Amino acid sequence: MVTLVAVASLIGCTPGSQTPPTSTVADTPPQSPSPAVPMADATSTVTPSVPPSDGAGNGDVPMVGSVDPSAGGVVKPGEKSTVELVVDDADFVTFLLFVFKADGTRDENREARRFVFSVRGPNGESVSTEAPTQYGDCGATGFPGITGYGCSIKKPAAGIWEATVEAKQAPDEGMGFSVQTQFLGGVQIVPDISKNDVASGEPVELRATILDPAPVTGATVEAWITVNPDDARAYFYSAVSLVERGAGVYTGEFKPPSAGSYRISFRAKGQNSRGTDFIREAAAALNVQPPKPK
Repeated sequence: MVTLVAVASLIGCTPGSQTPPTSTVADTPPQSPSPAVPMADATSTVTPSVPPSDGAGNGDVPMVGSVDPSAGGVVKPGEKSTVELVVDDADFVTFLLFVFKADGTRDENREARRFVFSVRGPNGESVSTEAPTQYGDCGATGFPGITGYGCSIKKPAAGIWEATVEAKQAPDEGMGFSVQTQFLGGVQIVPDISKNDVASGEPVELRATILDPAPVTGATVEAWITVNPDDARAYFYSAVSLVERGAGVYTGEFKPPSAGSYRISFRAKGQNSRGTDFIREAAAALNVQPPKPK
């Protein structure tokens, strides 16, 4: 059984009465999105410290409720950029915005930047960093070199929500941004791997149980695998399609090709027990050692 490493996806928000009952502060910054990365095998090299374009890389394990893979892009001074995210039946949703230099590196002058972050629901619900509304409110957060905002909404309407980023003050080349959703309640993924520590080349069973709270069937589930090798800062990726085994359980197998610290992100897409579309992610950590001597 895997030991899950606590980390938060609900980061530093300061909403008032809309604040979810529990939250955890992340001890590592989120990672910024990059152009699309091939997922064919575990040897695709990409930019250091940058996950795939729709990856949600803000820690080893999200808090209860799981996260939605993020969306993002680049916004230039005076411009607005809007992305769409799926929200299903949940008790709480928090939209998290992280802003960083367009090349994916940290911004050492983030105090000089100014952005407006707003979200709009399918029924016209709206929340903005400029002012709270009856639907919720927002607060600033972030890590060194990364600007962040979070907007929380209780009992959100299911459907497509729009998140808009407006750059009031930003460098001429623009700033990269990533938006993701953090859920409390609703569909949950329980991630599991057969072993915490293995030698490279040793098979590992990947298992995801999807509940709502009844088992969720018919979902498409993948395990996206990221590795930070012991001898380099490059990231490598692999995608494993999981097979449905019944009772909401999906499994697959992965053989780590080399030593390093791996992040296994279980990503599920489908419909919950009420027929509402959902997208979720939950993750686990795997430590891989060099091959054992024969």
